[in-house]
Amino acid sequence: MDCELLELTSCCLSVGERAGLEGAMLQVANAEGLKLRFWGRIFGDTADYLIAVSDEKKLNRKFYYTTSHKPEKLSQMAEAKEAEFAPFSGDPSTIQEDPEFREEHRLAFAVQKIDFDSNIAPAGAWLVDASRQVVPNASYQGLSHEAALNLKSYFHSREPRSSSAKNATTKMGLVRATEFLDPIADDMPKGVFALSLTPDATAVTLRSLYWPGAVFVHKINTRNYGSFYFGDGLPNSDLAFML
Repeated sequence: MDCELLELTSCCLSVGERAGLEGAMLQVANAEGLKLRFWGRIFGDTADYLIAVSDEKKLNRKFYYTTSHKPEKLSQMAEAKEAEFAPFSGDPSTIQEDPEFREEHRLAFAVQKIDFDSNIAPAGAWLVDASRQVVPNASYQGLSHEAALNLKSYFHSREPRSSSAKNATTKMGLVRATEFLDPIADDMPKGVFALSLTPDATAVTLRSLYWPGAVFVHKINTRNYGSFYFGDGLPNSDLAFML
């Protein structure tokens, strides 16, 4: 768990939660051959959900969750089932609309949506290799101060949706770092991300105004960056009227 980045978000876990979750992530990592990182926390009425994600060498990842009552036991996220956004109880077995639709399915749907919109990577952190696969850039050394303060330096860390980004990996020759992922600067409505410099000017944060609690952090001139979420799992549906 990257505590340095987490501290920059002004969010935290208790000592017990962190110890339990770190042990649980290590267990999963050893059993399944995966590297996990902390994804975030979704608040519930009786307990909160603590979520981890696999950090594989590709953009598709696996999610795991537990609750703040039992942080030492991770379960793989259930199948996502589309539902109306609503507050969470904190009990994954809570029945929703029918006996086969439980809160764990709605949780997976919310995590999927939040991650799609707010999981971010800085320009250059990923590259397209000779086999046309998107992989981490081993020589990446972070953004400069100037680049870090430019919204155009940030991209969605996911399978691209725009046709130009999709086609970039199939073209002949070198694929530039700004070509094969969807830029967040194109997200609508304009202004959905708030970019700011930390008081000591060593890092930047990007906060989603559509998903309050979603934050990306990058330590300038280093390889260190990450996206986190601490919130109730509800979107700001009034954002278009606020910008």
